[in-house]
Amino acid sequence: MANSSTEADRTGQIWEAEQNDIKIAPSSRDTTVTNTAEAASPSLQVKIRNANKAKKQAPRKPIIVPHITTAPAKQQLSRNQILQNEIRNEQTALVRTKAQLNVAKKKGDKAKTSRLEQEVRDREASIRAIQAEMKR
Repeated sequence: MANSSTEADRTGQIWEAEQNDIKIAPSSRDTTVTNTAEAASPSLQVKIRNANKAKKQAPRKPIIVPHITTAPAKQQLSRNQILQNEIRNEQTALVRTKAQLNVAKKKGDKAKTSRLEQEVRDREASIRAIQAEMKR
């Protein structure tokens, strides 16, 4: 019995010196008979340092994790729909270019007029090419 008492004191000293938060010490009981169920599964005494301080602290607020939603997947367009969108974009650009061409003609800016006429021809050719692609 005296041996387990000195061992417990030694464990206590080590625990104080190490600054660990948990102390596990074997229970003090008679260990002369080792073929018993109690000897096969010894119980332990567990002490937690600062246990009283932890209880006195105000309860922490729960962490709220925002719900993350993914953006809905873009609808897959068919080949025909993509080509129709391209034609619509080219037609819009053609109208804008023709309006710029008319303004340039009124101002008499020949360099800009010739550049815009070429752009109008390019847009019209692009529209024809996309329409031909749609017929395939």
